[in-house]
Amino acid sequence: MEGNRAPASKDKENCLSFDEFLPYMGEFGLYQKRLVVYLIPFFFLWAFIYFTQIFLIVVPNDHWCRIAELQDLSKEEQLKLGIPKVKDEYNKCFMYDTNYTEALDRNLTTADENWPQKPCKVWIYDKEQVPYESIATQYNWVCQNDHLGPYSVTIYFLGSIVGGLIFGYAADHWGRLPAVMLSNLCALIGGLLSAFCNSFLWFSITRFVVGLALNNCCIPVYVLISTRSNKFLIDYLLSACCLFAALDCIMVQ
Repeated sequence: MEGNRAPASKDKENCLSFDEFLPYMGEFGLYQKRLVVYLIPFFFLWAFIYFTQIFLIVVPNDHWCRIAELQDLSKEEQLKLGIPKVKDEYNKCFMYDTNYTEALDRNLTTADENWPQKPCKVWIYDKEQVPYESIATQYNWVCQNDHLGPYSVTIYFLGSIVGGLIFGYAADHWGRLPAVMLSNLCALIGGLLSAFCNSFLWFSITRFVVGLALNNCCIPVYVLISTRSNKFLIDYLLSACCLFAALDCIMVQ
């Protein structure tokens, strides 16, 4: 009887792979549908995690020195009287150093180009371009401090590199679902703390924590579903992810 048995190697050749066997089990049954419903919120949160960093440090293109004596004037009047021009554009970092009370008493409407200049200390930001206050406008990350915003983005993406190592290890040893939950917990903690930051240092630390969750809060979800569903469902999830990203951009704005 043993002589009639097929070789083990031949048995392996006749075995179906998981992708071939899945249609017989049901590749889009109740289990897959419930899995999608339960895990789609993670894609929704991912869009917030990814795009919020941009909106937190945005600065309106139009900003100029705040001059207390000219606050009652219109934007154009303030610029003409208080801000020097550089190549036909108003300077964003300097103002004229003159007695504006006296200038108003003399009914001056335009500045003298020979007036001395001094750096800005406080700025006015055009609310028509960006209708909310970001941390960059709140703490004046412009002119000599305009590098702080890009630095925070760099630190944010450094966090994503570290997070990939940490949560990749967690997914391999503890499972993808625990890794997803832990990464979203990091995003929650870092995101909440970001709202209370009052310095670049603390903002960078909190964004690094949020960066740990970047991609790691949704890629394990994608892998978890892709190994249990057909290719059509995977394409559907990618489309849904893009849709959520677009909707989140609109909501954040």
